[in-house]
Amino acid sequence: MVEPSFKMHWAENVNKLNREDGGKLTLFAWQYKGMRGGDPPPNSWAANPDNDVGIYHVTLPEGSKIKIPKSEIEGVKRTLYMIEGAQGTVDGR
Repeated sequence: MVEPSFKMHWAENVNKLNREDGGKLTLFAWQYKGMRGGDPPPNSWAANPDNDVGIYHVTLPEGSKIKIPKSEIEGVKRTLYMIEGAQGTVDGR
């Protein structure tokens, strides 16, 4: 068992990217185009660099695209959760 950890993600401290096409990306963990997200809780699975965790919140206008780089660590898989809106594709699928 480890000590619990709590962290507030204050709006002014979270990296955000407003895209020219009207899309938005909020970066909570990992990195994107030179921006760095915050650090995960110190004793969590996400804190282990071998797990290469990335947490983004992305909003895109219809018809636009975004490329989130895959992990450079062998065996790390990414999971995408589409919350609302139109269907999308990942790697052409």
